Amino acid sequence: MQKHQDILQQVGRMALATAGRSAIMLAIYAVVGRFTTAVLLGGLLGTVIAVGNFLALSITVSNALDRAAAGDNSAKACMSIQSSSVVRTAILAVIYVLLFHAKVCDCCRCCLHRLPLS
Repeated sequence: MQKHQDILQQVGRMALATAGRSAIMLAIYAVVGRFTTAVLLGGLLGTVIAVGNFLALSITVSNALDRAAAGDNSAKACMSIQSSSVVRTAILAVIYVLLFHAKVCDCCRCCLHRLPLS
């Protein structure tokens, strides 16, 4: 039970820090006059996705370390962490593509027009 409390405390601290930085980002958007509901939604979704990713990472590493400490093959524990990293990255890529394709977030539109594409 202590392991779960430790993980949740770490995730809680990370969530507070991420939410604070997202609030700063949203304030900057408001100051420069570019704040929209799409920007707000993008900030909120980005925070939730980042915290969820960190929670999945924390659980995976904790479980792998427990298995390695219990005498399980440490190479197998390392492989578990690496495969989780690949799966989480693929899931994040799918989520981002779906969000941008649905035009839920405004972050790509405001950045892409500044890139020299030709």
